[in-house]
Amino acid sequence: PVGSIVVVGHKAYIAPQYPDTNAPTMAVVDLQTFQASAIPIPAGSFDAGGLTGYPPNAAATSDGQYVVMVETESSDFTYHLLFISTATDSLAMDNAITYDPYGIVIPPSSNPSYGYLVGYDPQFNFAAVVIDLNPGSPTFGQLLPQTEVDLSTYFPYESGLAVNPAGGRLVVSGFHSGQSPQPNVIVIDTGQMLINPNQAIVATTTAANGAQTDGL
Repeated sequence: PVGSIVVVGHKAYIAPQYPDTNAPTMAVVDLQTFQASAIPIPAGSFDAGGLTGYPPNAAATSDGQYVVMVETESSDFTYHLLFISTATDSLAMDNAITYDPYGIVIPPSSNPSYGYLVGYDPQFNFAAVVIDLNPGSPTFGQLLPQTEVDLSTYFPYESGLAVNPAGGRLVVSGFHSGQSPQPNVIVIDTGQMLINPNQAIVATTTAANGAQTDGL
């Protein structure tokens, strides 16, 4: 099953939830010629695959240089960020991370440049965390655990994930299995994630009387 389709320039990158174990690849389609080709990637899977809503498992960096895909690799059963170079259409970097990724979004324009991952932290709390995507930064391509925003009191996992174009707001939706209705849409101030993550949740709302959300 397809996880995400990410468009960069005249190319569309198709990130599968479960790459073929015999020949694990991402596809890239030239939107001018409609020719498709394969980009080899490590074998693995997307842990949120199969959830209602299918959260995004890949996104393009704001400068368009990379498509970043999240995956649990089969070789070591650990979690990774895969950086696909859009210049060479090949795997440029494979970073191991400590969070079990359940979704990733990156705003199309942001300076400084950050991405946002939601998933389970090493203590198994469901949370949102910042990814450093600033070229030249010593932590480029790494998670910044000090930015974590705990979402576990709202829902055990998300089914919708989005970021506004300027990158100032991260929106996460899900389903609260407790007494209904409960807030099932959370708005996070991404600037506060960097300086005061405990105060980063700036709004909540209850959509469809607290029912399961399917996407944002």
